[in-house]
Amino acid sequence: MTTLIDRTRRPTRRAAVTLVALFTSIAVVGFAITAILIVRSTGASAESDPNVAWAISGVPVQVGAAPADVEAGGGFIWVSNSGDGTLTRIDPVSRATSTVVVGGQPGQIVVGEGAVWVRNLGDRITRVDLASGAISPPLAAGSGPISGMAVGNGAVWLSHRDGGVVTRLDAHTLNVAGPPIRVGAAPGVMEFDDGAVFVLDAGDGSLSRIDAATANRTGTASVGRQTGGLEVDRGDVYVAADGGIVPVDARSLTPRPPLPLEGLSYFEVHDGIVWVLYDEDARIERVDAATGAPVGEPFPAPTAEIGHARFAFDHLWLTVPGRDEALVVGVAR
Repeated sequence: MTTLIDRTRRPTRRAAVTLVALFTSIAVVGFAITAILIVRSTGASAESDPNVAWAISGVPVQVGAAPADVEAGGGFIWVSNSGDGTLTRIDPVSRATSTVVVGGQPGQIVVGEGAVWVRNLGDRITRVDLASGAISPPLAAGSGPISGMAVGNGAVWLSHRDGGVVTRLDAHTLNVAGPPIRVGAAPGVMEFDDGAVFVLDAGDGSLSRIDAATANRTGTASVGRQTGGLEVDRGDVYVAADGGIVPVDARSLTPRPPLPLEGLSYFEVHDGIVWVLYDEDARIERVDAATGAPVGEPFPAPTAEIGHARFAFDHLWLTVPGRDEALVVGVAR
């Protein structure tokens, strides 16, 4: 999920622990505290009537304090909780949860290379092994505070806004691999896709591409001055910039005309559909990523207070920081 607001925290350092000892299972029995079902005038559910264009069902799942990011991986949904130094692991079917203590103020999380990677300290990250549950000591990458993270091709890629560089950690040895990679000014959010790392350089409104095999910067594109989030889907990179979303061909780095989505707060791209969330009027809409045409009708968000979102397991998962909840939104296609 991407956001137009920088939610960088100032975390504190915490000693390493082992997940096996701290994996506190919490069976969520009777988790359906509230439910919202909104359908078109037929009154039928999306499951019972295929003619229903859309339906929302929101079920609060209690997570930790001040939930921030949400990601999918290893068969689970993962939520970082910046208020209590934990991750919440959610079973997407039963909605049962488990708590993982990682320390600091967890923000961005990425799942890949056999682990959950947590940006929970200003200049360090923490690795949670998916198979064994082991939690690493805080891992330093050098080059100053970390502003973004991506995982792929056997490495963890970290951007450093102050230095204008990206560093690479070997995902298995956990050591820094090679020298810093120079990119544009003030690099921030990053995504890995198809052998490349894409870095949004907020300081000069550019998009950098790094070849993951050679660790060389192989191209740039100008995307706009007021940049925000970054997503990759179906061979295109999508950048929130200048009041819309700019699609960029991932191979040629050629920008296409922007999708005019003035006022968006967050967006998520999945399987050719752009999910757009508007905080101001608590609204969600979907548009075709190729044409910008609306897909179905807009519908009200379950809450106006959304932290982050991720589409996974055929649902849209939202964090709600003020209520320490994750909401599950189901939409009929």
